[in-house]
Amino acid sequence: RRRATGGGDIGELLGGLKEPAEAREYRLRITEPDFKAVGGVVLDRFKAWIDSGAGLPAGKWTLDEINHEGWRINIDEGDGKRGWVLLRQSLHDPLLVMNAESEVAGGVAATAARVLDFFLQKCQGMAVDVSALSK
Repeated sequence: RRRATGGGDIGELLGGLKEPAEAREYRLRITEPDFKAVGGVVLDRFKAWIDSGAGLPAGKWTLDEINHEGWRINIDEGDGKRGWVLLRQSLHDPLLVMNAESEVAGGVAATAARVLDFFLQKCQGMAVDVSALSK
């Protein structure tokens, strides 16, 4: 329809978007049989942690209020660079899935380390294997 109305094709639409310097997906296994309940608690605690500032200066990590998958956080990486992280629960598998993108080298690893800190501080003893975040 865009092309028919003179709006160009998909290549033109996507042409102005920048590729991230880094992108990665982490799959965190929930080892509890009632994985939906565990995942729900983790996501609630993650949102509360972000709402409290995530231990960072104001505005560094900000919650994207509209997301139907989980919690998406926009990250100010400095010097006009942006990144994001999304923590969501798998619908069918006992997993929490974290996706991250960064416009700076090492940004995804820094984000993963920050999220690992969240798990160690706020989810200690919960049945979530977070070892992927330290790889």
